[in-house]
Amino acid sequence: IISSLKLENKISEINTAIVLPDEGLFIPLIHSLPQDIDSVNITMGYPMRHTSVAVLMGLIVSMQLRARKVHEEMQFFYEDVVSVLSHGILRAVSEETCKSIVKDINENRAYNISASYISKEYPIFTPVFTSVRDLNDAKEVVSYVKDLLLWIKSNLSKKSSADILFVDKYLSLLDVFAILINKYKVTMSESTVIHLMERMISSASVNFEGEPLKGLQI
Repeated sequence: IISSLKLENKISEINTAIVLPDEGLFIPLIHSLPQDIDSVNITMGYPMRHTSVAVLMGLIVSMQLRARKVHEEMQFFYEDVVSVLSHGILRAVSEETCKSIVKDINENRAYNISASYISKEYPIFTPVFTSVRDLNDAKEVVSYVKDLLLWIKSNLSKKSSADILFVDKYLSLLDVFAILINKYKVTMSESTVIHLMERMISSASVNFEGEPLKGLQI
């Protein structure tokens, strides 16, 4: 619609607004805008739980929670590994590597996949499949998640500006979480650290700020 109206000279970006009835439509909209739209001004808060980064982190957290020690080595359940490798962000990092790992799992009918195997055979994904040995240790959990987010950010394309913004927001929330945990020194058990972190992230939103006198208004 936007492309056809621009072609007919019926609209200009500055005098046109797209109003979304559901904030969940934001990401599909951004990826669907015509390439000749040079800039947009976004006025909304977007829930962190809907972002691609948060979805990926949720899959990784689930994988870590279900990891088990087998023969003195932490191993991940194959279904969790496949789910993580199916996510778009990891596919964008190296689709061929994702396919190779899944192929190995299927051909070998592997039930558990060790972190050392991934690190040795597919080192590019070592930051993702590093095992967190003590999920009740706040420092260890925060360190793993922070390193992982920085790795994700370093591998995101410059075109993925929204995802980079979401990673930065996740990192800032993680810093706040670490400060609160350290301040109150609460003793936790049964993966409480990671559940609290997930709850904090899921309840947050990303506030977009732009130049109201420039670009398509969303």
